[in-house]
This record gives sequence, C-alpha cells and structure tokens, in this order.
Amino acid sequence: MAPWFCMPFAAAVLYGAHQIFTRLASDHIGMELAVLSWKQQPHIILLYLAFLWLSGRWNQKFSAEGFNYSH
Repeated sequence: MAPWFCMPFAAAVLYGAHQIFTRLASDHIGMELAVLSWKQQPHIILLYLAFLWLSGRWNQKFSAEGFNYSH
C-alpha cells in the first residue's frame, strides 16, 4: 500500500466525524454562534502556521500550480 493512502482515508474519517459533531451541535447552539465558531477555524490554522514560521519549524512547500489545484 502506498504511504500516501493513509492520508485520504484519515481525511474521510475526520470529515465524517465533523459532520456527526455538526449534527449533534445543531440542536444546542444558535445559528449566529455556530457561524462565529466556524469562521474562527481558519484563523486558528493561520495562527498555527505563523507559529511554525516564527519558531523555525516551517517545512511546508508551496507552488502556484499546487495552489491552483487546491481551489
């Protein structure tokens, strides 16, 4: 089995878990608060990437082609 095969499998499992927790939360949180918490997730990722950059642990590669494919 290719080493990269585990990553899409893990992504599918995590996506499924995200949908389950979204459904569980839907009866217990208002729409405004749900949107606010959802909008904060990219900021948390950006903070983590900034931490990696500033601490010298940055090992992410970037190319315009990869960026275009990701959209």
